Amino acid sequence: MGVATATRSFSAGIMQRYPLPDLLSIRLPLATLLLLPVLAPTVLPSSRLLSLAVTAAIFVIVANGLHVIFSYTGQLSLAHTALLGLGAYSAALFVIHYDVPTLALIPLAGAFGALGAIAIGIPAFRTAGFSFAIITFAFAEIMRLVANNWTDLTKGSIGLTVTQAPDSIGPMHLDPFNNLDNFYYFTLAFAYLSLLGIFFVRQSSLGRTFIAIRENEALAKSVGINVYLYKMIAFAISGFFAGAAGVFLLYHQRHIDAGQLSPFTAFTTIQYLLMILIGGRMSMLGPVLGAFVVVFGPEITNSIFGDVLTPNRIQMIFGAVLAMSVLTAPNGIAGQTREGFRTFVASLRGSRARGENIVAGFLIAFVSGVVPGLAQQRLNEAQPEEHGTR
Repeated sequence: MGVATATRSFSAGIMQRYPLPDLLSIRLPLATLLLLPVLAPTVLPSSRLLSLAVTAAIFVIVANGLHVIFSYTGQLSLAHTALLGLGAYSAALFVIHYDVPTLALIPLAGAFGALGAIAIGIPAFRTAGFSFAIITFAFAEIMRLVANNWTDLTKGSIGLTVTQAPDSIGPMHLDPFNNLDNFYYFTLAFAYLSLLGIFFVRQSSLGRTFIAIRENEALAKSVGINVYLYKMIAFAISGFFAGAAGVFLLYHQRHIDAGQLSPFTAFTTIQYLLMILIGGRMSMLGPVLGAFVVVFGPEITNSIFGDVLTPNRIQMIFGAVLAMSVLTAPNGIAGQTREGFRTFVASLRGSRARGENIVAGFLIAFVSGVVPGLAQQRLNEAQPEEHGTR
């Protein structure tokens, strides 16, 4: 009886929060898209592309962490490459010196990432806005320089090399070199877990508190919310995600160092921020879509223009496309798609109510769903007519 009651309550809550048309037309197709990465080992033609898919899955975990602090509390952190490096270095040291099992290594590295976030947050959260971003960036560079010069612990510019493969899980061998498919699924599973974690945070009272701080920090303080504490909790959760991703990065590359070409530089920090902005800051799927664009975008651009353009010009084209996407789709791919689809449906209904030709109405609805400015105009036109026909 208790299970049945809980199930009905959960279903009623879902239907109340997400109307059936919205659930079927938008959220269900987006959720279906999440299953497509499972097919990657089957559809990708080469191990190089599958290796890029592993990188994308690692980026998703880190970007989901940044999503918590940036999208939910409104704090722009530029320290996530340092937190990723902290997780990777701690994992490497635990493996080399203590041979810690992989499944125990992931929460350990995540804990180091969370502790690193707290250490950065203690002084950084005394400020706000761009000052917070600058302080986190400074700490990230300091941590990278420490890792690059603490030769007794990190081997400096030589870096740390891990020869052991991840532990097998039952019959499933996870060696990235000999069993790349299995390692991809292992990484993908944790990327899904990070998404699930983001979902539970968003639906919880903790997530609502984060959003309240983002929307109006002064008002949140006035109603008794300890803003400093909740920002620290958000940053710790964010750091845990980044630290845990460091384990997968370590095993994927088998070698880490903190040099200028390492994944712990400021350039990679900008990449994580781009993933969220391109995918959609206010969408849970934004980091996923953004990671796919950032990782596979250069590859797709190279496959199209590689025969006629140099690599530098290809990067310029890809950068220009990213800039245009941010300018023309301020809500990101996920947000713009959602708004465009809703406008398309509303505009199509309005055209039918006015008795317009169905083909012309479909074309007008399609254009209004694609062009952001026209989309809002058509939505404003369609809504009163919809209400009038009910």
